[in-house]
Amino acid sequence: MDKLNLPRILIGGLVAGLIINIGESILNIGILAGDWEAAYAVLGMPMTESVGMMIWYFASGFILGITGLVLYAVYRPSCGAGPKTAVWAGLTIWFLTYFMGFSAVFFSGLFPMNLFWWTELWGIVEISLAVLAGAALYKD
Repeated sequence: MDKLNLPRILIGGLVAGLIINIGESILNIGILAGDWEAAYAVLGMPMTESVGMMIWYFASGFILGITGLVLYAVYRPSCGAGPKTAVWAGLTIWFLTYFMGFSAVFFSGLFPMNLFWWTELWGIVEISLAVLAGAALYKD
């Protein structure tokens, strides 16, 4: 495998992470805010997040973006450079984090399934577009 261009991975990953964080904010604060409030109310919990939790949410968006770019750089030698490889890297991140990470919580009945489906479908598009945008900045 060729040497990875770490500065380009970082730059592209931060761009991807920014897109992920904007997308997550639009989805969870804008579109699904009422649904999340209702779900938390059923559990008897307030819908307030601590500063530490908000920092973690935003940090994890950047971590996902950087990880997506690492995968893109690793996939490039065998799959070729370009949008198809970037989308595959994004789908890998989506599957391992969004689908595998959220499935148990939702299938347990803890939260309503409509939140699961919104999160999953939004995530497929969001992560794919984010890694695609970040990959456009990556050069060997």
